[in-house]
Amino acid sequence: MTYKPQQYQLETFSRRLVGLIFMLICTTLVANWPQMHQLFSSGGTVIVPRGHDYWFILSRLPREALLLGVVIYLGYGILTDRARLTYGAFRTLVAMALWALACVFYTVTYKNLPFAVPLFGLRIFQYLPLLIAGYILARKHKHYTLLEFATLLRWYVTPIIVFSIIQVVAGEGRKTIFGARAFGVFPNFNTFGATLLALCLWFLCARILHQRIYGAPKYGIWLGACAALSFTTGSRTAMTLSSIIVIFSIYPHLSKKAKSVLLAAIPIALCVFLAIASIPAMTGGRKVEKSNMARLKFMQEVAASFETPADLVFGSGVGLYTTSLVVAFGGDRFPGQVGNVHSVYLEIVGGFGIFGLLAYLYAFLISFRKGSQPETGFFLFIVGLLGIPHSLWGYFPADALLLFLWGHLLGSGKDTVTETPPEQGDHQAQHAAQDGCQRDLEGHLL
Repeated sequence: MTYKPQQYQLETFSRRLVGLIFMLICTTLVANWPQMHQLFSSGGTVIVPRGHDYWFILSRLPREALLLGVVIYLGYGILTDRARLTYGAFRTLVAMALWALACVFYTVTYKNLPFAVPLFGLRIFQYLPLLIAGYILARKHKHYTLLEFATLLRWYVTPIIVFSIIQVVAGEGRKTIFGARAFGVFPNFNTFGATLLALCLWFLCARILHQRIYGAPKYGIWLGACAALSFTTGSRTAMTLSSIIVIFSIYPHLSKKAKSVLLAAIPIALCVFLAIASIPAMTGGRKVEKSNMARLKFMQEVAASFETPADLVFGSGVGLYTTSLVVAFGGDRFPGQVGNVHSVYLEIVGGFGIFGLLAYLYAFLISFRKGSQPETGFFLFIVGLLGIPHSLWGYFPADALLLFLWGHLLGSGKDTVTETPPEQGDHQAQHAAQDGCQRDLEGHLL
């Protein structure tokens, strides 16, 4: 008698939480339609919406509602012991909250800025609950929730591929060697590029874990599709880092010596791919020097905003360096307002001071020490590089995807996935039960 292997099944709470987070990610498929239409009809000219834009406000409601649903359901799970948050993680969250409140108090009291300014600055923590959710789910089910979510992401990537192909073929504006610059279902090219990198990291980790658990790789086609789409965005960062991710995807199939050579060659490959991605034919004719000078100017403006030693400690103003404040009130509404500084590190040091930046870097160190698998270190490497030219934690859904994956890698910790795959475990358990019943029957007959 043969037995059909059964797939690993998540419990009801975990399955519903994963579904809610996937629905939150999918809101981008419908929320950006007005901006997508403007971007397509204007030949690739990025139009920044304002807070009084009716469609812009309406498009954000589903996202905020689903995020609230995730937070409430996650809190329900913690209170009812369906999800357990460790004392160390709770202590870290409390420390972050206290420091953020101290910086907000300094901004409102000593910088004489209205409370609305730091309120927009705190949006950098908006999707932190997804990191907590990923951490809890990984501790409950190890890596299986990561594989489950990667399977769902295939349905999210499919319409993005379709829209991108249409934009490359029929779009107007700046042209690359592949056609018009694509923006998928997002309001600008940078958000599209950052999201593609987040999806590449998801499929990369899922591919490596599937190989480690089941002995066969998976998700390679979806990883290649997202990496190929990054070349249609005209984003140097997306093209460079996606190429590095694809190279790293062959890591599990190499010998130990070849793995060491590959890791040593990544910095060289990074420089080579960045030089190739900076060619005007790849970027759509954009002037790379102008973009680099703008980023240097932002560094100078952030450095000049530190007027007193207290500014170095608590920051020169939470929220003064965020895009959301520009969207809501304009670019010159408040004194000292810089706007989008196109760097996570500049945004953190400007809003939360030197200690805020050190805490952010310390989070990378702790994550690297907890993760014993190579994909954890590679994930931190890519996220660290991505934060240099972009305000990463303000690009939805890239920020949500990366934080959810970060939580999974943290929750798995130093656990080595050597357990018997669920299919084999169920199959062996059924055969053991059958053998036990047969021995009992034989003993009874004897």
